[in-house]
Amino acid sequence: MQEENAENAHCPYQPDPSSSIGMEFNPLWGPQLDNPYSFYAIARKQEPIFFSPFLQTWVVTRYEDIKTILKDPKNFSSAYMDRLISVYTPETLALLSQGISTAALLTLSDPPTHTRGRQLLTKAFSARRIASLEPAIRQMPTTLLEPLLPLGQADFVAQFAAPFPLSVILHLLGLPEDDLPQVRIWAKDAVSLASSFLEPEQQLVCAKSYLAFQEYMLAFLDQRRQDPQDDFISDLLMAMAQEQVQLSSAELLGTLLTLVSAGVNTMSDILGNSVYHLLVQRQRWEALQQKPDLLATSVEELLRFDGPAPGTFRIATQDVEVAGAVIPKDALVYVALSSANHDEALFATPDVFDQCRTNLKEHLGFGYGIHFCIGAPLARLELRVTLECLSQLSSLRLASDDPPEYHPSMVLRGPLHLLVQWDKKSK
Repeated sequence: MQEENAENAHCPYQPDPSSSIGMEFNPLWGPQLDNPYSFYAIARKQEPIFFSPFLQTWVVTRYEDIKTILKDPKNFSSAYMDRLISVYTPETLALLSQGISTAALLTLSDPPTHTRGRQLLTKAFSARRIASLEPAIRQMPTTLLEPLLPLGQADFVAQFAAPFPLSVILHLLGLPEDDLPQVRIWAKDAVSLASSFLEPEQQLVCAKSYLAFQEYMLAFLDQRRQDPQDDFISDLLMAMAQEQVQLSSAELLGTLLTLVSAGVNTMSDILGNSVYHLLVQRQRWEALQQKPDLLATSVEELLRFDGPAPGTFRIATQDVEVAGAVIPKDALVYVALSSANHDEALFATPDVFDQCRTNLKEHLGFGYGIHFCIGAPLARLELRVTLECLSQLSSLRLASDDPPEYHPSMVLRGPLHLLVQWDKKSK
Protein backbone atom coordinates (compact mmCIF):
# COMPACT_ATOMS: atom_id res chain seq x y z
CA MET A 1 0.00 0.00 0.00
CA GLN A 2 2.80 2.43 0.89
CA GLU A 3 4.58 1.63 -2.40
CA GLU A 4 1.39 2.49 -4.30
CA ASN A 5 1.08 5.80 -2.43
CA ALA A 6 4.71 6.65 -3.08
CA GLU A 7 4.26 6.01 -6.79
CA ASN A 8 1.10 8.14 -6.95
CA ALA A 9 2.84 10.98 -5.10
CA HIS A 10 5.02 11.69 -8.14
CA CYS A 11 2.54 11.31 -10.97
CA PRO A 12 1.97 14.53 -12.97
CA TYR A 13 -1.40 16.27 -12.93
CA GLN A 14 -2.87 19.63 -13.85
CA PRO A 15 -5.26 21.14 -11.29
CA ASP A 16 -8.62 22.36 -12.51
CA PRO A 17 -9.43 25.81 -10.98
CA SER A 18 -13.11 24.90 -10.99
CA SER A 19 -12.67 21.42 -9.49
CA SER A 20 -15.11 20.17 -6.91
CA ILE A 21 -12.29 19.78 -4.40
CA GLY A 22 -11.46 23.47 -4.66
CA MET A 23 -15.10 24.49 -4.48
CA GLU A 24 -15.60 22.38 -1.36
CA PHE A 25 -12.57 23.68 0.53
CA ASN A 26 -13.72 25.64 3.58
CA PRO A 27 -11.40 25.25 6.59
CA LEU A 28 -12.83 28.15 8.60
CA TRP A 29 -16.09 26.63 9.78
CA GLY A 30 -18.24 23.52 9.66
CA PRO A 31 -16.96 19.95 9.32
CA GLN A 32 -13.55 20.94 7.96
CA LEU A 33 -12.89 23.21 10.95
CA ASP A 34 -13.81 20.41 13.34
CA ASN A 35 -11.88 17.75 11.41
CA PRO A 36 -9.75 18.86 8.44
CA TYR A 37 -8.08 15.48 8.04
CA SER A 38 -10.90 13.64 6.26
CA PHE A 39 -11.10 16.30 3.56
CA TYR A 40 -7.34 16.38 3.08
CA ALA A 41 -7.24 12.59 2.70
CA ILE A 42 -9.60 12.90 -0.27
CA ALA A 43 -7.63 15.82 -1.71
CA ARG A 44 -4.28 14.03 -1.49
CA LYS A 45 -5.76 11.16 -3.49
CA GLN A 46 -7.90 13.02 -6.02
CA GLU A 47 -6.29 16.44 -6.49
CA PRO A 48 -3.35 17.12 -4.17
CA ILE A 49 -2.81 20.66 -5.49
CA PHE A 50 -6.00 22.62 -6.13
CA PHE A 51 -7.30 26.18 -6.35
CA SER A 52 -9.79 27.55 -3.81
CA PRO A 53 -12.01 30.26 -5.36
CA PHE A 54 -13.40 31.17 -1.93
CA LEU A 55 -9.97 31.94 -0.49
CA GLN A 56 -8.30 32.84 -3.80
CA THR A 57 -5.38 30.59 -2.97
CA TRP A 58 -3.74 27.42 -4.26
CA VAL A 59 -3.70 24.63 -1.69
CA VAL A 60 -0.93 22.00 -1.47
CA THR A 61 -1.67 18.86 0.54
CA ARG A 62 1.09 16.25 0.06
CA TYR A 63 4.10 15.97 2.36
CA GLU A 64 6.85 15.98 -0.28
CA ASP A 65 5.27 18.80 -2.28
CA ILE A 66 4.96 20.91 0.87
CA LYS A 67 8.61 20.33 1.77
CA THR A 68 9.59 21.30 -1.78
CA ILE A 69 7.85 24.64 -1.38
CA LEU A 70 9.03 25.40 2.16
CA LYS A 71 12.70 24.83 1.28
CA ASP A 72 12.52 27.13 -1.76
CA PRO A 73 12.21 30.77 -0.57
CA LYS A 74 13.44 32.00 -3.95
CA ASN A 75 10.34 30.75 -5.76
CA PHE A 76 7.95 30.85 -2.81
CA SER A 77 8.22 34.05 -0.79
CA SER A 78 7.08 34.44 2.82
CA ALA A 79 6.20 38.11 2.25
CA TYR A 80 2.54 37.31 1.77
CA MET A 81 0.86 39.52 4.35
CA ASP A 82 0.07 42.35 1.93
CA ARG A 83 -2.20 39.92 0.09
CA LEU A 84 -4.03 38.92 3.26
CA ILE A 85 -4.54 42.45 4.58
CA SER A 86 -6.47 43.31 1.43
CA VAL A 87 -9.54 42.26 3.43
CA TYR A 88 -8.96 45.08 5.94
CA THR A 89 -11.07 48.21 5.83
CA PRO A 90 -9.44 51.55 4.90
CA GLU A 91 -9.83 52.65 8.53
CA THR A 92 -7.95 49.58 9.76
CA LEU A 93 -5.19 50.02 7.16
CA ALA A 94 -4.78 53.68 8.09
CA LEU A 95 -4.43 52.76 11.74
CA LEU A 96 -1.93 49.99 11.08
CA SER A 97 0.18 52.33 8.94
CA GLN A 98 1.10 54.14 12.16
CA GLY A 99 3.04 51.09 13.34
CA ILE A 100 5.71 48.84 11.87
CA SER A 101 5.45 47.34 8.39
CA THR A 102 4.73 43.65 8.01
CA ALA A 103 8.10 43.49 6.25
CA ALA A 104 9.68 43.87 9.70
CA LEU A 105 8.16 40.60 10.93
CA LEU A 106 10.69 37.78 10.75
CA THR A 107 8.09 35.14 9.83
CA LEU A 108 7.02 37.29 6.86
CA SER A 109 10.49 37.99 5.49
CA ASP A 110 12.85 36.33 3.01
CA PRO A 111 16.66 36.19 2.79
CA PRO A 112 18.76 38.22 3.29
CA THR A 113 16.57 40.07 5.82
CA HIS A 114 15.40 36.82 7.34
CA THR A 115 18.95 35.46 7.47
CA ARG A 116 20.20 38.40 9.55
CA GLY A 117 17.34 38.18 12.01
CA ARG A 118 17.48 34.40 12.29
CA GLN A 119 21.22 34.50 12.93
CA LEU A 120 20.74 36.77 15.93
CA LEU A 121 17.75 34.85 17.25
CA THR A 122 19.64 31.57 17.07
CA LYS A 123 22.49 33.03 19.11
CA ALA A 124 20.17 34.51 21.73
CA PHE A 125 17.89 31.44 21.82
CA SER A 126 20.79 29.31 23.01
CA ALA A 127 20.75 25.96 24.76
CA ARG A 128 22.14 27.78 27.80
CA ARG A 129 19.19 30.15 27.83
CA ILE A 130 16.66 27.31 27.55
CA ALA A 131 18.46 25.34 30.28
CA SER A 132 18.41 28.37 32.57
CA LEU A 133 14.64 28.58 32.16
CA GLU A 134 13.86 24.97 33.02
CA PRO A 135 13.68 25.26 36.84
CA ALA A 136 11.21 28.15 36.60
CA ILE A 137 9.23 26.43 33.82
CA ARG A 138 8.87 23.31 35.95
CA GLN A 139 7.45 25.32 38.83
CA MET A 140 4.89 27.25 36.76
CA PRO A 141 2.45 24.35 36.05
CA THR A 142 2.43 23.37 39.72
CA THR A 143 1.66 26.97 40.69
CA LEU A 144 -1.24 27.06 38.23
CA LEU A 145 -2.58 23.65 39.21
CA GLU A 146 -2.49 23.96 43.01
CA PRO A 147 -5.48 26.32 43.41
CA LEU A 148 -7.49 24.22 40.94
CA LEU A 149 -7.00 20.88 42.69
CA PRO A 150 -9.71 21.36 45.35
CA LEU A 151 -12.23 22.37 42.65
CA GLY A 152 -12.19 19.06 40.82
CA GLN A 153 -12.77 20.74 37.47
CA ALA A 154 -11.45 23.48 35.19
CA ASP A 155 -11.49 24.94 31.74
CA PHE A 156 -8.04 23.66 30.83
CA VAL A 157 -7.58 26.22 28.05
CA ALA A 158 -8.53 29.31 30.03
CA GLN A 159 -7.04 28.29 33.38
CA PHE A 160 -3.88 26.50 32.31
CA ALA A 161 -3.06 26.32 28.59
CA ALA A 162 -3.34 30.08 28.07
CA PRO A 163 -1.53 31.47 31.14
CA PHE A 164 1.30 28.91 31.30
CA PRO A 165 3.07 29.66 27.98
CA LEU A 166 2.55 33.38 28.53
CA SER A 167 4.31 33.12 31.89
CA VAL A 168 7.14 31.29 30.15
CA ILE A 169 7.51 33.97 27.46
CA LEU A 170 7.38 36.79 30.00
CA HIS A 171 10.07 35.06 32.04
CA LEU A 172 12.16 34.44 28.92
CA LEU A 173 12.02 38.07 27.81
CA GLY A 174 12.24 39.54 31.29
CA LEU A 175 8.83 41.24 31.11
CA PRO A 176 7.06 41.96 34.43
CA GLU A 177 4.74 39.17 35.58
CA ASP A 178 2.14 41.80 36.54
CA ASP A 179 1.79 42.63 32.83
CA LEU A 180 0.66 39.08 32.00
CA PRO A 181 -3.11 39.78 31.63
CA GLN A 182 -2.56 42.72 29.29
CA VAL A 183 0.14 41.05 27.20
CA ARG A 184 -2.18 38.06 26.83
CA ILE A 185 -4.87 40.29 25.30
CA TRP A 186 -2.37 42.00 22.99
CA ALA A 187 -0.91 38.70 21.79
CA LYS A 188 -4.34 37.22 21.13
CA ASP A 189 -5.49 40.30 19.21
CA ALA A 190 -2.30 40.38 17.12
CA VAL A 191 -2.81 36.80 15.98
CA SER A 192 -6.53 37.32 15.36
CA LEU A 193 -5.73 40.30 13.17
CA ALA A 194 -3.28 38.27 11.09
CA SER A 195 -5.02 34.92 10.87
CA SER A 196 -8.80 35.35 11.10
CA PHE A 197 -11.54 36.93 9.04
CA LEU A 198 -12.79 39.70 11.33
CA GLU A 199 -15.75 42.04 11.07
CA PRO A 200 -14.76 45.71 10.44
CA GLU A 201 -15.42 46.74 14.05
CA GLN A 202 -13.31 43.90 15.41
CA GLN A 203 -10.53 44.72 12.94
CA LEU A 204 -10.25 48.18 14.48
CA VAL A 205 -10.26 46.83 18.02
CA CYS A 206 -7.45 44.39 17.22
CA ALA A 207 -5.48 47.01 15.26
CA LYS A 208 -5.57 49.42 18.21
CA SER A 209 -4.50 46.61 20.49
CA TYR A 210 -1.62 45.72 18.15
CA LEU A 211 -0.36 49.30 18.15
CA ALA A 212 -0.48 49.40 21.95
CA PHE A 213 1.50 46.16 21.99
CA GLN A 214 4.15 47.74 19.76
CA GLU A 215 4.44 50.81 22.00
CA TYR A 216 4.82 48.60 25.07
CA MET A 217 7.57 46.48 23.54
CA LEU A 218 9.42 49.52 22.17
CA ALA A 219 9.51 51.04 25.64
CA PHE A 220 10.83 47.80 27.11
CA LEU A 221 13.50 47.54 24.42
CA ASP A 222 14.70 51.06 25.25
CA GLN A 223 14.80 50.10 28.91
CA ARG A 224 16.95 47.04 28.23
CA ARG A 225 19.33 49.04 26.07
CA GLN A 226 19.94 51.30 29.06
CA ASP A 227 19.91 48.56 31.70
CA PRO A 228 20.70 45.03 30.40
CA GLN A 229 19.58 42.07 32.51
CA ASP A 230 19.93 38.29 32.41
CA ASP A 231 17.13 37.75 29.89
CA PHE A 232 16.52 37.01 26.23
CA ILE A 233 16.10 40.62 25.08
CA SER A 234 19.44 41.56 26.63
CA ASP A 235 21.01 38.49 24.99
CA LEU A 236 19.58 39.58 21.64
CA LEU A 237 20.95 43.12 22.00
CA MET A 238 24.33 41.70 23.01
CA ALA A 239 24.33 39.35 20.01
CA MET A 240 23.74 42.32 17.72
CA ALA A 241 26.82 44.04 19.16
CA GLN A 242 29.03 40.93 19.09
CA GLU A 243 28.05 39.77 15.60
CA GLN A 244 28.01 43.31 14.22
CA VAL A 245 24.73 42.39 12.57
CA GLN A 246 22.26 45.18 12.88
CA LEU A 247 18.50 45.02 12.84
CA SER A 248 16.50 48.21 12.49
CA SER A 249 14.30 49.16 15.43
CA ALA A 250 11.29 48.00 13.41
CA GLU A 251 12.91 44.63 12.62
CA LEU A 252 13.91 44.10 16.24
CA LEU A 253 10.44 45.02 17.42
CA GLY A 254 8.84 42.78 14.80
CA THR A 255 11.01 39.87 15.90
CA LEU A 256 9.91 40.23 19.53
CA LEU A 257 6.24 40.71 18.65
CA THR A 258 6.33 37.52 16.59
CA LEU A 259 8.07 35.64 19.37
CA VAL A 260 5.46 36.65 21.94
CA SER A 261 2.41 36.13 19.72
CA ALA A 262 3.54 32.81 18.29
CA GLY A 263 5.01 31.54 21.54
CA VAL A 264 1.84 32.24 23.49
CA ASN A 265 -0.93 31.33 21.06
CA THR A 266 0.77 28.38 19.38
CA MET A 267 1.82 26.85 22.69
CA SER A 268 -1.65 27.27 24.17
CA ASP A 269 -3.04 25.37 21.18
CA ILE A 270 -0.42 22.63 21.53
CA LEU A 271 -1.44 22.08 25.14
CA GLY A 272 -5.17 22.15 24.44
CA ASN A 273 -4.95 19.76 21.50
CA SER A 274 -2.64 17.40 23.36
CA VAL A 275 -4.71 17.06 26.51
CA TYR A 276 -7.88 16.58 24.47
CA HIS A 277 -6.43 13.76 22.38
CA LEU A 278 -4.92 12.03 25.39
CA LEU A 279 -8.25 12.10 27.24
CA VAL A 280 -10.75 11.51 24.45
CA GLN A 281 -9.50 7.92 24.45
CA ARG A 282 -8.33 7.53 28.03
CA GLN A 283 -6.25 4.45 27.34
CA ARG A 284 -3.74 6.87 25.82
CA TRP A 285 -3.57 8.80 29.11
CA GLU A 286 -3.39 5.60 31.12
CA ALA A 287 -0.64 4.19 28.92
CA LEU A 288 1.40 7.34 29.42
CA GLN A 289 1.03 7.06 33.19
CA GLN A 290 1.95 3.40 33.23
CA LYS A 291 4.92 3.86 30.90
CA PRO A 292 6.55 7.28 31.48
CA ASP A 293 9.24 6.35 28.96
CA LEU A 294 6.58 6.93 26.27
CA LEU A 295 6.55 10.64 27.08
CA ALA A 296 9.12 11.77 24.50
CA THR A 297 7.52 9.90 21.61
CA SER A 298 4.04 10.89 22.78
CA VAL A 299 5.05 14.53 22.52
CA GLU A 300 6.09 14.05 18.89
CA GLU A 301 2.98 12.05 18.00
CA LEU A 302 0.76 14.74 19.53
CA LEU A 303 2.49 17.36 17.40
CA ARG A 304 1.95 15.22 14.31
CA PHE A 305 -1.55 13.97 15.05
CA ASP A 306 -3.22 17.35 15.59
CA GLY A 307 -0.60 20.07 15.60
CA PRO A 308 -1.12 23.76 16.39
CA ALA A 309 -0.18 25.03 12.91
CA PRO A 310 -2.56 23.67 10.25
CA GLY A 311 -0.77 25.53 7.51
CA THR A 312 1.06 28.60 6.30
CA PHE A 313 1.10 30.79 3.20
CA ARG A 314 3.61 31.63 0.50
CA ILE A 315 3.59 33.77 -2.66
CA ALA A 316 4.88 32.32 -5.95
CA THR A 317 7.51 34.71 -7.29
CA GLN A 318 7.25 33.24 -10.80
CA ASP A 319 5.42 30.44 -12.60
CA VAL A 320 6.56 27.33 -10.72
CA GLU A 321 5.90 23.66 -11.43
CA VAL A 322 5.36 21.47 -8.38
CA ALA A 323 4.71 17.77 -8.97
CA GLY A 324 3.32 18.51 -12.42
CA ALA A 325 1.10 21.41 -11.34
CA VAL A 326 1.96 24.91 -12.59
CA ILE A 327 1.39 27.51 -9.89
CA PRO A 328 1.28 30.92 -11.55
CA LYS A 329 3.39 33.92 -10.63
CA ASP A 330 1.98 36.08 -7.79
CA ALA A 331 -0.40 33.31 -6.72
CA LEU A 332 -1.10 32.90 -3.03
CA VAL A 333 -0.20 29.37 -1.92
CA TYR A 334 -1.42 27.63 1.24
CA VAL A 335 0.68 24.66 2.34
CA ALA A 336 -1.46 22.43 4.54
CA LEU A 337 0.94 21.20 7.22
CA SER A 338 -1.82 19.24 8.93
CA SER A 339 -2.38 17.34 5.69
CA ALA A 340 1.33 16.63 5.33
CA ASN A 341 1.35 15.17 8.84
CA HIS A 342 -1.38 12.73 7.79
CA ASP A 343 0.11 11.80 4.42
CA GLU A 344 -0.14 8.03 3.96
CA ALA A 345 2.97 8.09 1.79
CA LEU A 346 5.05 8.75 4.90
CA PHE A 347 2.95 7.91 7.96
CA ALA A 348 1.26 4.50 7.94
CA THR A 349 -2.34 4.58 9.24
CA PRO A 350 -1.99 8.33 9.83
CA ASP A 351 -5.35 8.71 11.58
CA VAL A 352 -4.27 6.28 14.30
CA PHE A 353 -2.58 7.78 17.37
CA ASP A 354 0.64 5.77 17.74
CA GLN A 355 3.43 6.79 20.15
CA CYS A 356 5.66 4.02 18.78
CA ARG A 357 6.09 5.31 15.23
CA THR A 358 9.68 5.06 14.07
CA ASN A 359 9.63 8.24 11.95
CA LEU A 360 7.95 10.70 14.29
CA LYS A 361 10.71 13.30 14.00
CA GLU A 362 9.75 13.76 10.34
CA HIS A 363 6.47 15.51 11.16
CA LEU A 364 6.04 19.15 10.12
CA GLY A 365 4.38 20.31 13.32
CA PHE A 366 6.95 23.08 13.63
CA GLY A 367 7.19 23.82 9.92
CA TYR A 368 10.20 23.21 7.69
CA GLY A 369 13.02 25.07 6.00
CA ILE A 370 14.36 28.49 6.95
CA HIS A 371 11.21 29.30 8.93
CA PHE A 372 11.31 26.15 11.06
CA CYS A 373 10.08 27.21 14.51
CA ILE A 374 13.07 28.48 16.45
CA GLY A 375 11.18 27.92 19.70
CA ALA A 376 10.62 24.19 19.06
CA PRO A 377 12.94 23.04 21.90
CA LEU A 378 11.14 25.34 24.33
CA ALA A 379 7.72 24.16 23.11
CA ARG A 380 8.68 20.52 23.56
CA LEU A 381 9.89 21.29 27.09
CA GLU A 382 6.65 23.07 27.98
CA LEU A 383 4.51 20.19 26.71
CA ARG A 384 6.61 17.58 28.46
CA VAL A 385 6.55 19.49 31.76
CA THR A 386 2.78 19.96 31.49
CA LEU A 387 2.12 16.26 30.98
CA GLU A 388 4.44 15.39 33.86
CA CYS A 389 2.61 17.82 36.13
CA LEU A 390 -0.83 16.55 35.11
CA SER A 391 0.23 12.97 35.74
CA GLN A 392 -0.56 13.50 39.43
CA LEU A 393 -4.21 13.58 38.36
CA SER A 394 -4.66 9.93 37.54
CA SER A 395 -8.44 10.46 37.33
CA LEU A 396 -8.16 13.36 34.87
CA ARG A 397 -10.93 13.11 32.27
CA LEU A 398 -13.03 15.17 29.89
CA ALA A 399 -16.08 16.72 31.50
CA SER A 400 -18.16 16.36 28.34
CA ASP A 401 -18.50 13.96 25.44
CA ASP A 402 -19.03 16.88 23.06
CA PRO A 403 -16.04 17.61 20.80
CA PRO A 404 -14.37 20.99 21.35
CA GLU A 405 -15.00 24.07 19.25
CA TYR A 406 -11.96 25.44 17.42
CA HIS A 407 -11.11 29.04 16.67
CA PRO A 408 -11.50 29.69 12.93
CA SER A 409 -8.00 30.22 11.57
CA MET A 410 -5.87 28.86 8.75
CA VAL A 411 -2.59 29.21 10.65
CA LEU A 412 -3.58 28.18 14.18
CA ARG A 413 -5.55 25.21 15.47
CA GLY A 414 -6.67 24.73 19.04
CA PRO A 415 -9.83 24.41 21.16
CA LEU A 416 -11.60 27.51 22.41
CA HIS A 417 -12.39 25.71 25.67
CA LEU A 418 -11.65 22.30 27.14
CA LEU A 419 -13.61 21.32 30.24
CA VAL A 420 -11.87 18.67 32.33
CA GLN A 421 -12.51 17.16 35.74
CA TRP A 422 -10.83 14.89 38.26
CA ASP A 423 -11.47 13.29 41.62
CA LYS A 424 -10.68 15.96 44.20
CA LYS A 425 -8.47 13.65 46.22
CA SER A 426 -6.38 12.58 43.21
CA LYS A 427 -2.69 12.89 43.78
